[in-house]
Amino acid sequence: NSKDPYTKAAAKSNIGDALVNDGKIKEAIAYFEEAADELDNFFAAKYLLKAALCYEEIGNPNKAISLYKEIRDKYPQSPEGGDIDKYISRAESLLN
Repeated sequence: NSKDPYTKAAAKSNIGDALVNDGKIKEAIAYFEEAADELDNFFAAKYLLKAALCYEEIGNPNKAISLYKEIRDKYPQSPEGGDIDKYISRAESLLN
């Protein structure tokens, strides 16, 4: 119930992490995407990366690529944006 977007994003991400640990990857994706939506700065990249990795895990590389490219285009200065091309390449290789 916090009004602080960073706290809200972290809480949603933590729920997503717990769901991943329980094997509920599809459910976790929504929480990671909601966490990213709370923030419009390079901190969102962390949550987008988690969602993209989950999309890869459930066999949806197209959606993963879309999120990876969003990180590359919107948050290139984030820690995740620095090496995002390797994630894009890996996901693209899943399409072949």
